[in-house]
Amino acid sequence: MALLTAVQGPGCQRIVGRLRRVAGLSRATLRCVCHPRLAWAVMTLRLTLPRALEREPLDQLAERLRRPGTAPPWGEALIGEVTDLLLRPPSPLRTTCLFRALVRYALLAPHDPRLRLFVGLRPAPAGGGHAWLAREGQPILSDSPEGCVPTFVHPH
Repeated sequence: MALLTAVQGPGCQRIVGRLRRVAGLSRATLRCVCHPRLAWAVMTLRLTLPRALEREPLDQLAERLRRPGTAPPWGEALIGEVTDLLLRPPSPLRTTCLFRALVRYALLAPHDPRLRLFVGLRPAPAGGGHAWLAREGQPILSDSPEGCVPTFVHPH
């Protein structure tokens, strides 16, 4: 715990550089070390969302996740980087683009009225579905909806 507190303090850059050299940790891994609250929020959301989806329809869940809250202390790029690290293969959790999009939506949407959650289907022969976030029609956080036809958009 002392390491986490120290890394978040004013000497963060010096300690992060030292950790990278000595332990050979990647920059992305160190982002989680530097931001344990964000990593905790991402993992908590990922673990609770499946049960929430069982209890309520996607549109109601998305509306609930969008409710205004306090401004997050993290920027969009950092949220994208940490969710990529924790929720993309090889991830400790089996996850999908839907859960990744919902976690990001929960962290960003209460503070960004322009953000929209999309779920779509790819036409045959490729088939399959995809979930992503977009702002003013442009996908964000590198989740491209290439070839997908939106079937769900929140807010409508």
